[in-house]
Amino acid sequence: MASKFTECTLGVKYRDVGPDGTVYGGPMYYLTKGLKEKGLGGLGKVLAVFFAIMCIGGSFGGGNMFQANQAAEQFNAMIGATSGSAGLVFGVVMASIVALVIIGGIKRIGSVTERVVPFMCGIYVLAALIIVLGHFTLIPKAFGIIFSGAFSAAGISGGFVGVLVQGFRRAAFSNEAGVGSAAIAHSAVRTEYAASEGIVALLEPFIDTVVVCTMTALVIVIYNMDAHFVYSDVVNNNVMLSATGERVGGVTLTSLAFAEVIPWFPYVLT
Repeated sequence: MASKFTECTLGVKYRDVGPDGTVYGGPMYYLTKGLKEKGLGGLGKVLAVFFAIMCIGGSFGGGNMFQANQAAEQFNAMIGATSGSAGLVFGVVMASIVALVIIGGIKRIGSVTERVVPFMCGIYVLAALIIVLGHFTLIPKAFGIIFSGAFSAAGISGGFVGVLVQGFRRAAFSNEAGVGSAAIAHSAVRTEYAASEGIVALLEPFIDTVVVCTMTALVIVIYNMDAHFVYSDVVNNNVMLSATGERVGGVTLTSLAFAEVIPWFPYVLT
């Protein structure tokens, strides 16, 4: 949360505004300007160029290929597709839909994402609430299992470091705290106070990592008490309901991937 606050505050503070009103901001700008104020202008330029190059690489890897791959695997698993060409067809369809959005420019990107993201989050949270509240008597026991497993001797000696590393990796990937890309998006906000945007930005890791991830953990633990869940190797060990229950997650994961791919295009253009 602190890193998200810092980078987004700096993004707004050191942003540039073009003659046509277009806003340019992000680590490329606050590294250059901020370090120049400290007498390290040369280092700032080198770091800015390095970040820009890495951002382009990230847009292809984590911003596009990974999202599309996970969505395709989940979709194919949901419909039972086994053909090798199924993933290719899904990728072409997804790329075509994304192209229709980004061709319309930043305004269309904003218009689409502001509709897709609430839908995606709403479906996920609603599904989690239905499951958790439907078994509310098991919530205390679920928290007990989580804490006892986390702070047990076996857990501390065997998996503490690994879980900590994975936690940082997953958190950075999901909420972009400390990555730098979020500062590019937040730089375009209309505000006169950089710190106010930083405060808004620091709420994102809390909602994404604390609230949503806690709900996910409760769903997994509660349903696993009755062995309703099976762990699939198909989609990065995502949890799917077995044949004894309903399958959920296909629409949510696909819309999540769609919403994650689109913002990387203005990141690179900026």
